[in-house]
Amino acid sequence: MHFSFKSTAAILAITTSGFAQSDIATISQDHHHHHLPIGLQSPMSIMGDHIHQDGDWMLSYRYMFMDMDGMRQGTHRVSSADVFANRFAVTPERMTMDMHMVGIMYSASEKFTLMAMFQYKNLSMDHRINPAVPGALGGTRFTTETEGVGDTVLTGVYKLYDQNCLQVLGGLGLSLPTASISEKDGILTVPPPAISVRQLPAAMQLGSGTFDFLPMLTVTKNYDQFMLGAQARGTIRTGRNHHDYRFGNAFDLDTWCAWAPARWCSLTAGLGYHYDGQLRGRQSGVATASPIGNSVPTAYGENY
Repeated sequence: MHFSFKSTAAILAITTSGFAQSDIATISQDHHHHHLPIGLQSPMSIMGDHIHQDGDWMLSYRYMFMDMDGMRQGTHRVSSADVFANRFAVTPERMTMDMHMVGIMYSASEKFTLMAMFQYKNLSMDHRINPAVPGALGGTRFTTETEGVGDTVLTGVYKLYDQNCLQVLGGLGLSLPTASISEKDGILTVPPPAISVRQLPAAMQLGSGTFDFLPMLTVTKNYDQFMLGAQARGTIRTGRNHHDYRFGNAFDLDTWCAWAPARWCSLTAGLGYHYDGQLRGRQSGVATASPIGNSVPTAYGENY
């Protein structure tokens, strides 16, 4: 039976930005060449959705908080007891992530914009030990934490089409493995059962450890005070990292609609889809042995 650590995630994104030019009002009206009404914007979580005027600079800051709770088998929620019944010594019960993102955008021409995104993460995962584990640790809980710089993303966005209030943008990014994938903390080890500092599973590492290609396609259509938009993004992994694994390829699709009731206000609603392929490799250094069989679901690639 394969288990995954998934649940509904609550995400908060806050964005502030500024342009190198002083005439902000002019830029706000004109940097979308298909005549966006003032105030009409894509959701804050969508990046690479527009092209700036030639020579423009933009700085942005985003903060995201994610809270995941409980385990799933396929699309069905399962209890910690269900995980223990499959001879796992430990199960995750909750995971949180704080991520700070600083972005820099530069428009090299009327059709081409370059972007760089830098990340800083804090990850925390709560675990419960199987009561069947012998000794005083059986049934107790512990938490692992990691913190540090994430992977760096470089992206180029090109305007493919811009006519009749319809804009199509194509993008290609490269994720650089600037984050640590050798983070350690206290986990259950044997023999005898004890909490010892060891290599953490991939779910608690700060990056992928591989160079990843990030293709992207964005389509927006404007109707006076309304906008419809869609963005498809892929993550294509290359090779394996120095811990002999790679995350699976990923795909995201976001759709949204936006309404600008006033010059200073934009309301958006959207629907997103995310797919992750299976992790490949053995996660060298991650403990898989336990007193009762398997260690923790995150130590095994089939659970990603």
